Amino acid sequence: MVGKMMILSADIGSTNVKAALFDTEEWRIVSQDTVSYPTYYPRPGWAEQDPEDWWGAFIKVVKNVLNNAKVYRVDAIALSSQREGVVLVDRKGRVLGRCIIWMDRRSEEEASMIENKLGSRNVYEKTGLRIDATFTATKLLWIKRNQPEIYEKATYVLQPKDYIVYRLTGRYITDYTLASRTLLFDINRREWIDEFFEELELKNIFPDVKWSWEIVGEILPEIAEKLGFENRPLVVAGSGDRAAESIGAGSVEEGIVIESTGTTTNVNTLTNYPRKDPKMRSLVGVHVEKGFWLTELGLSMGASLFKWFAENYAVDLVVTAKLYRGNPYELLSEVASRVPPGAEGIILLPFFMGARAPWWKKGVRGALIGLTLGHTREHMVRALLESIAYDIRTAVEVLKELGIRIKEVRSIGGASHNVVWLRIKADVLKTPIAVPKVENAAILGDIGLALKGLGVANSVRDVSKRLEISFRVFPLKENSELYEKYYRKYIRLVKKFLEVHESDEE
Repeated sequence: MVGKMMILSADIGSTNVKAALFDTEEWRIVSQDTVSYPTYYPRPGWAEQDPEDWWGAFIKVVKNVLNNAKVYRVDAIALSSQREGVVLVDRKGRVLGRCIIWMDRRSEEEASMIENKLGSRNVYEKTGLRIDATFTATKLLWIKRNQPEIYEKATYVLQPKDYIVYRLTGRYITDYTLASRTLLFDINRREWIDEFFEELELKNIFPDVKWSWEIVGEILPEIAEKLGFENRPLVVAGSGDRAAESIGAGSVEEGIVIESTGTTTNVNTLTNYPRKDPKMRSLVGVHVEKGFWLTELGLSMGASLFKWFAENYAVDLVVTAKLYRGNPYELLSEVASRVPPGAEGIILLPFFMGARAPWWKKGVRGALIGLTLGHTREHMVRALLESIAYDIRTAVEVLKELGIRIKEVRSIGGASHNVVWLRIKADVLKTPIAVPKVENAAILGDIGLALKGLGVANSVRDVSKRLEISFRVFPLKENSELYEKYYRKYIRLVKKFLEVHESDEE
């Protein structure tokens, strides 16, 4: 049993920072809060955030959490964050510009350059990644080519969580989960790939790499005072958000699959060796502790597609829900539930921002196929929800092809309490969907990192031993049989659609 300890966890996400104060004796969150920050879009396809906005939001959210709990002595701080961003700092630790975040697409040309120089298969075998503008190396190369004066001044390149760790401790570090998202890190040997830096003519200004649970040091005295602490908590290295979510949701053995539907959708599972896909459909990275890797597929869309439809084609339902203080997405889902499985022949292809895993086709557009004069808005909503479920199944099928025996699928993220959507997912996957009893999986994963770092847990995975399942949704045989037919049709349509896209590009 873990004695009385207070651990502060924070997740620096794509839109906000969430923080929680966790009491290990009572095994519960005693205080939590969220503070948002802006994303800047200076040009089409560009997306930036200001590290000072993160830091300001972090200070505010920590003060709020401590004041709400009336607790000012904390044993440790553990962080997780969005991945793949680029924060450049000079030799005095000053930020040299906004962070180019994960969703930014300006470095498409640099991605092509990397593919020409290094080869996609070579990169995948060493890094576990496909060459794509998402990843850090492409962004760093873009800065070198387009902002050479900033590149020359840079002493370190950090990712979002690393920057907050630096502000807290004055030390420059990263961890294996974030290093694994750079296109420059060998996940087999767990070391930077010198020849990649040489071939790309990039200087290696990445900091030391630590395990996510390792102690970096104490908070600086002036920062402890600024945040309102009565002591100087220890800071652990932290991890990328997907790794933290995986642990927090209980994916502590191979075959427990996490399905996270938030802005986008991610499907992942822990593995005990780097299970690479000969077809390069899935991605692999080092996990939070030695001997484990994370196999994942980042899908094309998620709840952002739901949001797009609501704001453009269901404004009346959104207004009605807000008028009665309800959730507009739950109301939309209730409307969709009136339509039978399969949406009476409509199939939506959810490639509104290109086709990501497992298809990996840039520039593809979305499509709604099979419309007749008898179809209504309700049918379209149903088809939208089903399209994400079909996409999740394609990812699960890839995991099966890799030899992973699926033991359970667990749903987290904003959509995990949408019962209509969960029912569709369970029926399409033909497997039960379990919803963990955890408000924020990344937060609980961070707690696991801190417990191992403090020496009170043998493994980061120990945190899941007390994880409860809130409820399960079991597939209905008659629905699954119908969905099997529609899923096969979905796959045929996707393949034909991608063929048309490729012929248009020629």
